[in-house]
Amino acid sequence: MADALLAELARAAGIHPEYWDVSGKEHRAPSDVQRALLEAMGFACASDGDLKDGLHRLRAQTQQLAPVMVLRAPVRDVVFPHPKPFAWRLQLEDGGVLEGTAEHQIHFGLQLPLGYHQLSVDHEVTALIVAPDTGYAPDWLSRGDKKWGVACHLYTVTSDRNWGIGDFGDLKTLMNMTADAGGEIVAVNPFHALSTQEPEQASPYWPSSRTYINPLYLDLSHFSGESAGGAAPGALVDYTEVSHRKLNALKQISARYLSDPGLDDFIREGGDSLRNFCIFASLSDRHRGPWRSWPRECRDPASAAVRAWAADHEQDVRGHAVIQWLAERQLADAATSSRAVLMRDLAVGVSPDGAEAWHRQGLYPDGARFGAPPDPLGPDGQNWGLPPPNPHVLRAWAYEPFITTVRANMRHAGSLRIDHVMALERLFWIPPGGTAADGAYVGYPVDDLFAVLALESLRAKCLIVGEDLGTVPVGFRERMARDNILSTRLFYFERHDNDFFKRPELYPARSVAQATTHDLPTLAGYWTGTDIRIRLSLKPGGDDEAMERERAKDRALVLGALRDQGLLDDRPVSDIAVDEIIDAVHAFLGATGSQLALINLSDVISMTTQLNVPGTTDEYPNWRAKLTQTLEQIATGNAWPALARLMRRTRARTVP
Repeated sequence: MADALLAELARAAGIHPEYWDVSGKEHRAPSDVQRALLEAMGFACASDGDLKDGLHRLRAQTQQLAPVMVLRAPVRDVVFPHPKPFAWRLQLEDGGVLEGTAEHQIHFGLQLPLGYHQLSVDHEVTALIVAPDTGYAPDWLSRGDKKWGVACHLYTVTSDRNWGIGDFGDLKTLMNMTADAGGEIVAVNPFHALSTQEPEQASPYWPSSRTYINPLYLDLSHFSGESAGGAAPGALVDYTEVSHRKLNALKQISARYLSDPGLDDFIREGGDSLRNFCIFASLSDRHRGPWRSWPRECRDPASAAVRAWAADHEQDVRGHAVIQWLAERQLADAATSSRAVLMRDLAVGVSPDGAEAWHRQGLYPDGARFGAPPDPLGPDGQNWGLPPPNPHVLRAWAYEPFITTVRANMRHAGSLRIDHVMALERLFWIPPGGTAADGAYVGYPVDDLFAVLALESLRAKCLIVGEDLGTVPVGFRERMARDNILSTRLFYFERHDNDFFKRPELYPARSVAQATTHDLPTLAGYWTGTDIRIRLSLKPGGDDEAMERERAKDRALVLGALRDQGLLDDRPVSDIAVDEIIDAVHAFLGATGSQLALINLSDVISMTTQLNVPGTTDEYPNWRAKLTQTLEQIATGNAWPALARLMRRTRARTVP
């Protein structure tokens, strides 16, 4: 009886009883895993009575007014499971009011406008979100035009004037450089705020907050009295040194703006979200370390102690708001002063020790994490160390955290890349204290989240790109296409079952074609086998000869694909230079059916250093490798104008 009840509750709560790995093998979630995940979601499971209570709670939700309803336009009426006639009142987002009485179904008498409305039914209130029938598509996408641009992690940029880390001044230069060469999009890493107390925890995909900006990206030479920093020497970003210098300078700079009227407007618009972030930053300056190690009274953002701290340290809290205000202004300037379009990046989760997890504790189950299941390529699976949002809480909060996050990251951007976009449908949860082998998939309200994303993208005129690499649920890419969300297609991965590379015309039109990403070798690193040597240095004892043989076979497949398109001749591999491979791959990408193709700036200068080696932390200097040439050197060199000419030529046609 208990096992049957547990399985029923788990299924009702969205826990998938099974999943299939990349090889097609079925994995079932054991009872103890289901129980642990249910408890992490807030369901008691100690007895049959607890399980029945949980089922009753979930079933009751279908018989009462939901906390949020998300509908696609056109919306003229709404059906309710209401047993008797009822009075209703609709407060529209623009201030208008509709009201009346109904039985089972409300007829509004007009097509509701898109937006966020409040519907009252017999004094119960629900958020009513009306979304467009599809997401935003810029005119060029609808026409079938083919565009190209540049991808770069901003912190890797070196220049004659930055302070040892790429900044918004460099972003402005890069965007103008791209536009001048005929490119139209610059894709960057997430700009999310990271921990200021742990500067070496530098992954842009491990944010303290996805709503606010990493202050290290501020161009301090922009401010009166601040001289150019001068790029710190070395091939790697020294985050400790950069953070020390820039944050100290920002304390002095922020003091100049504390009384600026523009700051008051920014704080007012930011509301409780901004204030909580700034209070967290102020508390972090004082207590340091993970917030769960702070004095107990400071761990609750709603506590009297936290309110007292904010009141006593108002200038400090306001100083953190200044920094965010200045960062927003600089980012806006960089994004709007060029003919190129900025593509921002949204990380899939947040650090358990950061501001967002502190501010939204009810959303993130304590101890649970998410990652990827075991598969033949990774038999142990992956624990990404990030807490998953509780889908039941997300819905109870009318998706406000999701709305706030995507809206903030669409700001100043014409496009937004969503990392691990499959999280809109499911995440692989790992129970507290467990490993990836103990996990199971948990479902999310995918229809609602896609609809909200469509509404926000339309309002911001922001094209969405989904990072849909790895195991993609059946039908998910079709859902993306219906909402004008571009798929991500990497040259490395676009192959047939026999490992032969797909021809360019097989790339779908609504996609972004790219050679590689930050988690994979650069083109030069792959061709020279630098990535193999890195892996062997990290895990000595591997069969280097076998790995080299496999790479030789793969190089032959690459050459076959490029020669098939007439992009390389029949010379032996040893006679083909790395730069020729880079040019040929980009000619291949330019010829694909994808309406957008991106060049990695690291490939332009033939870098061999991989930016991130998945599965490592301190073993490899992830997220630190600087570009080996400054932007000024790249712009005046030979490779950049040559690749730009190549992309202009291969992209100069529309998609049928």
